[in-house]
Amino acid sequence: MRGRERMRTGILTAVAGLALLYADAAVAQAINLQSCPATKLEAGTLISRLKQNGEAPSGTLSYDTSSLRFQGDPVQGLYTDRDHGWLHIRLPRAPSAYAALVRAAHKADAARVNCDEPDKGCYIRMNDKRAWGLYSLDFTTFDGRFVKEGEPDGRYLICFY
Repeated sequence: MRGRERMRTGILTAVAGLALLYADAAVAQAINLQSCPATKLEAGTLISRLKQNGEAPSGTLSYDTSSLRFQGDPVQGLYTDRDHGWLHIRLPRAPSAYAALVRAAHKADAARVNCDEPDKGCYIRMNDKRAWGLYSLDFTTFDGRFVKEGEPDGRYLICFY
């Protein structure tokens, strides 16, 4: 009896340890963006961590965003081209909910900022200091513009590299 009990306890301990390991891995895999990735390389690294779930005839790629957050909110979609020259991040809330943190994140690099009324539009162009760095970002609303590309209407943060 004792041997079986030890074996059962050992198996239960191993199973509990695996469950904890997988739970930790799931938490560790969550990605929380505060703004656009700072470089094209960072954008590529982000995309490599996501599962591609579609491609439009035009070449626009879409990704599973179940593990992706933007300032804590679940991202509703992420789209890009093959060379990651741009990212379209579909957001659940209006730009005014995110603009202050985004502006603060890019304050030192911003060459031009037009973001006084973020819900009407918010554009930040960066200084040209870094090769392959973020060139500009733009909060905007898609209303039928990119449906044929596989991007549903909604509020987006667009990152250009």
